[in-house]
Amino acid sequence: MSCTNIGFFLSLLSVLMCSGVFHTSDVLMCSKPRLTLFLTKEVKDVFTAITFEVAYSLGKHVMMPHQERELPALTPVLRWRKGNKIAVKNETWFEKNCLSDDCAADLRLHGKLLLSGLHIRPHLALGGVRNVSLNVTISNTGDDAYDTNIYFNFSREVFYINFWQKEEKGISCGLIDLEFLKCSVGFPFMRAQSKYHLAIIFDTSQVSGQNDTLQFLVQAKSANPEHKLSDNSLDLSIPLIHETDTTITGVVTPGSFVYGNSIDASRFVQLEDMKCNFQPLNLTFQ
Repeated sequence: MSCTNIGFFLSLLSVLMCSGVFHTSDVLMCSKPRLTLFLTKEVKDVFTAITFEVAYSLGKHVMMPHQERELPALTPVLRWRKGNKIAVKNETWFEKNCLSDDCAADLRLHGKLLLSGLHIRPHLALGGVRNVSLNVTISNTGDDAYDTNIYFNFSREVFYINFWQKEEKGISCGLIDLEFLKCSVGFPFMRAQSKYHLAIIFDTSQVSGQNDTLQFLVQAKSANPEHKLSDNSLDLSIPLIHETDTTITGVVTPGSFVYGNSIDASRFVQLEDMKCNFQPLNLTFQ
């Protein structure tokens, strides 16, 4: 093997990432670039490694002329295992601020339903209450919770209006379906020992009353592992009732009556077991 071929094999691994390759006599030289990668804002999964894979192969090999007394120069080859690609693979993991070994979060939900109006009632009157507010508090007592979301499932007769947050903490909400709402909390992560408050406003003017109760299912999830899930969900409901606004009017005849000894006795009625005499009045209600 010539010196040029020996130099080629010794330099093979070092030129896999070279941007330029050139020859000076029998020495193979190259320049190594720095590759800069940028992550998009849509990256949410920080628990899966980013995988890089570089495949390599031999380019065209230029053979030098040989004398008649010399053996032909050897053609370089790459050693590889059958069934495997000739490539270099690397995994890069996201750096996370975790105190526990498995970076476990501990999300907790608290919430209640509030009706619009001055008076607090334990039920929702159909047609009388236009809006209902679902007030939710989410807290994290574990490690930083990445890609934290709160999911709301509700009846198709209820319409999402808007949300309100006590403080500006990066909460955003959007409908996934007519009966499914998703709220992102503290993207890209909800810090450890933090607490967020938000209220979801719904329109209840189209509730028909086909069911006895109006139900809201709430669930909190993150990309972290979590050991206790019993406090990650809420089942909030309120009874539905039909209220009527009834007005009663009526008249009485005669419009007046006279009492005293001068009244004819025939105008009075003697009731059984009653000592007093009664004068009848006609009452008509509508």
